[in-house]
Amino acid sequence: MSKKKKVLLLSLVLFLGVALTALLYIYQTYEKIHISEGDKKEDRVEAAKYKEVPGITNILLVGVDARVEGEPTRSDALTILTIDDNHKKLKLTSIMRDAYVTIPGHNDEKITHAYSYGEMPLLRKTLEENFDVRLDNYAIIDFNGFKALVDSVGGVDVELKNKAEVKELNRCIDIEIEDNTKLSKVDAVYLKNPGKQLLNGQQALAFSRMRKVGNGTYDRVRRQREVLEALIVKMKDVSVMKYPGIANELLPYIKTNVGLTDALNLAYTIQKIGNFDIDKLQIPTDKLSDGLIISKAKGWVQVMDKDNNKKVMHDFIFEDIAYDEKKYEQFKYHGESVQDFHKKDEHEYDMPKPKKKKYVENNNNSSNGYTQSKKNKKGTGVGTGSGTNGSKNEESKTPIPPKTPIPPKQDPKPEAPPKTPTPPKQDPKPPVVPGQEESKSQKSEGNQGAK
Repeated sequence: MSKKKKVLLLSLVLFLGVALTALLYIYQTYEKIHISEGDKKEDRVEAAKYKEVPGITNILLVGVDARVEGEPTRSDALTILTIDDNHKKLKLTSIMRDAYVTIPGHNDEKITHAYSYGEMPLLRKTLEENFDVRLDNYAIIDFNGFKALVDSVGGVDVELKNKAEVKELNRCIDIEIEDNTKLSKVDAVYLKNPGKQLLNGQQALAFSRMRKVGNGTYDRVRRQREVLEALIVKMKDVSVMKYPGIANELLPYIKTNVGLTDALNLAYTIQKIGNFDIDKLQIPTDKLSDGLIISKAKGWVQVMDKDNNKKVMHDFIFEDIAYDEKKYEQFKYHGESVQDFHKKDEHEYDMPKPKKKKYVENNNNSSNGYTQSKKNKKGTGVGTGSGTNGSKNEESKTPIPPKTPIPPKQDPKPEAPPKTPTPPKQDPKPPVVPGQEESKSQKSEGNQGAK
């Protein structure tokens, strides 16, 4: 074999060795991700009825507000990442957390509560049923994972418009520190001036959670899209050599149903698209929704024109048609509402975290039975028989358990036991058997009976 061929063969062997080592590392590292076995094996026959188009992949990205393990958790950020290989584009569709939707098996509520009631399966089904869009995959990340992601790429560049936003960002940092005893103000880095800033993980999280400044919830969702877009742009500039370190940092925080093969295919498709000018959409749109306090229990929600919002989403995701508000009329909700909160507080009102309802069977033929008090958890909850307390519990700010029926008043003195029947009186002098005399005892008994 010539020297040239030997060099070529050696180079090929070295290349294959490096490639195999990299693949092995990826495989071993990927095992750290929490991959939902249920979703991997799920038939998803029901999902086939929702709209899908070949060449387009929709991935639901969920940020959850879990800070303490075991506490009720809600989805704090909902975004659909669309990988559109047909039009060679990446798209982000933000779902407003206060969007008023039908949650299967529950009432009409804010979509953010779906995750609390049934985690990812129910949240996914809620989105698919309300908007008729098949969600192929999902990924969940919590607050700590989000901060780690931002720090792993060296921070994200955003712009704070004024001093009010700087003050609000610093306030959100303090809120996180108050909620997490492991954090300290000594380690926090507070901002001083507005303008373009390079934010670390904690600052970026605070920036994404701000809503008591500007246009409330609307600007909050806009900021979340801004941070996510900045992350995607930053990732494409990160050296491939840093990927293993980033993976080690992030994977423990991620829960997904994307297997290794699918992940590699998606990464290849994104790299092939090569267009990181990301298109963005908000659902429901401002013009096709009406924000109001629908009840004291449910607080401020966004009631929407579902049909037109669905059309806008389908046009954007599947047809690559941008939303044009001029084509639609302003939506106005005409139902009843409770306007007893200050207008300035509408965006700030937050419903208490919904707790899982416990069903207690009773014999009163009542539709009630959903209780949440400590007594009811022990199985002492009793329905009232009216059949209405169940719905009230779902809407009350602090769920009130059904009242236990008051027992009838009893006589403080217990009733005397029934008297023993008095035996019939006997002849005081029983007949004397001939030949026998009356004994002294018989005489005594006879005398007592005669008294």
